[in-house]
Amino acid sequence: MKNVRILFAALLGCIVFSASAQRQRVEKEIPRNLFSETWHRYRYLSKGDLGILRHYFRDTVSVSEMKEAFHRFHAHHFTSSPYEGFDSIVYGFNDRSILLTSPLRDHPVRKVRNMRGVWARGKRFHLQQLFDADGQPQGELQKRVNRDTLPLMERTYVFLREPRHYMGFIVSPLPSADTFDRYLRVGMGGFNYRPLDFFCLAAPGGTLDGQWYHCIRSGARLFGRILNLHFGNDGYDDIMTEHTFSVLLYEKPREARSAEAEYTLELLSPEQPDEETLRAFGLMKRYVEKLMYGTFNPLFTSDFRIMTGRYYRVTVDKCGWLVEDYLR
Repeated sequence: MKNVRILFAALLGCIVFSASAQRQRVEKEIPRNLFSETWHRYRYLSKGDLGILRHYFRDTVSVSEMKEAFHRFHAHHFTSSPYEGFDSIVYGFNDRSILLTSPLRDHPVRKVRNMRGVWARGKRFHLQQLFDADGQPQGELQKRVNRDTLPLMERTYVFLREPRHYMGFIVSPLPSADTFDRYLRVGMGGFNYRPLDFFCLAAPGGTLDGQWYHCIRSGARLFGRILNLHFGNDGYDDIMTEHTFSVLLYEKPREARSAEAEYTLELLSPEQPDEETLRAFGLMKRYVEKLMYGTFNPLFTSDFRIMTGRYYRVTVDKCGWLVEDYLR
């Protein structure tokens, strides 16, 4: 009987251990719908309505212009501020924008038309600071602007939140607009928050209350990791040396769209690629042309255009893919 009890206890222990091990395996398993859930979240966060901004951003940056901008600026390191030359807006904590429709440009007081203003955004726009061409504050003129005129009178303020340099363009995925009558805001448009692309949202390493550009690097790296998962070693396992090339990923012009492919890829450099570089580029292009439409949200430029292209630097060898966005 004692032996039977020992055998029963051992059997029960095995069952409990097996169940525990099985539960641990289930708990540690990555959900198969991980990207599906992330995609739906990304699309939800990308919603928004341009509203009145449609009257301002009517044109797009052409593919030929984006290619020309790469060859002109890809080696250039911008040291100037993207706010330079624009009026700026300060709103809340660490929230800055450039104002594209400054009331100063057509102000009745001619002296202020070439000056730079810093505005506070709220129920009304209020000029907080005024600087001349040499960067010197003009306190008396500022008081006059706020006292003698109503710069909010029947005006739409169009601005880009947290802009950045990108191949000679000043861009942001977050255009906004406030429309005022004589005294109060009567309309709004644009986006308060919008992920730059799916990879930026899905990538680990996000920051609490971070800006839209904080996930650019991690998003591009995730792009490369997904290429590794998609292709495995197929197509580049015989690439023994490292190859680096630059590409332009962009939304196909509307007349060239099809149900199967919404995005495409063009090789920007090197100008004379070898066979292994062309093979890697072909693999990446094949993957990009299968991406769902909306994977990349458009950028908006300071000259009132929509930019659907992204510039990537790609490194590939027998170990896999590394993708880096030129937008830093």
